[in-house]
Amino acid sequence: MISTMSTAYVVLIFTLIVLAAFGTSWLVRRRGGKPIGNGQAIGYVSMAFAFILGLVLSTAIGHYDEARSNAQAEAAKLTAVLGAAKPLPAAQRSVLVSDTICLMQSIITDEWPLMRAGNDDGSPKTNAASERLFQHISALSTSDDRVVRQYGSLFANVLAHGEMRNQRLQDGAPRVPKHVWILLGILSYVVVLFIALNETLPSRRAWVALSALLAVTVIATVAVMNSLDHPYEPGLAIEPYAMEKSLAMVQDYARASGTSATCTT
Repeated sequence: MISTMSTAYVVLIFTLIVLAAFGTSWLVRRRGGKPIGNGQAIGYVSMAFAFILGLVLSTAIGHYDEARSNAQAEAAKLTAVLGAAKPLPAAQRSVLVSDTICLMQSIITDEWPLMRAGNDDGSPKTNAASERLFQHISALSTSDDRVVRQYGSLFANVLAHGEMRNQRLQDGAPRVPKHVWILLGILSYVVVLFIALNETLPSRRAWVALSALLAVTVIATVAVMNSLDHPYEPGLAIEPYAMEKSLAMVQDYARASGTSATCTT
């Protein structure tokens, strides 16, 4: 389906559409010998084309921004787990710090590459790391007042992270329906065809140059929109910078507090 295709395939499809439009216009003008007046038709189709472009672009940008904001919030929520674990006894705090480091590293090294490849099922290694952190929090002894005071905060942060992780994985799926891409392809063909038929430039070189510029504009616009609608795949991919920064903060704290700054499980 077009809605799930990579940007390279979408660019190829729209390149073929644009070439087909120019090929059709060349055949028509070769027989007619002069430009065909279709100003009213161009105006109507161009308005429809601009509307669909704006709709798709708005949806894709919104999708991209939401995915980036959620990735940043997810990293902050894991850092908050560390903040909630600070008042705990040293042995219990060490376990949770190690679990948090393991989870962050797994998200970066295991799960993010899967998302780049279009896999939004989640990494089994990340699932295991998340479950281990949850189990160790559940197993904390409530006989210590320090644990009792932090228990609710720890659980709230871990549960919130789980929701944000699920949302991050869902954000990998495109939001622009395939039917909209099909409509955009049809309108691209008609708009390019009508403009090519109506163009009155006397020089063939000038006509070719203008046509090439139009083709590049249409194809580049479609490529950017498709990349924005696939926020983790190559192109304009969101990288795990926020998680890497949070991981560095957790490791710095671990070293300063005498705790292992590496994943020990």
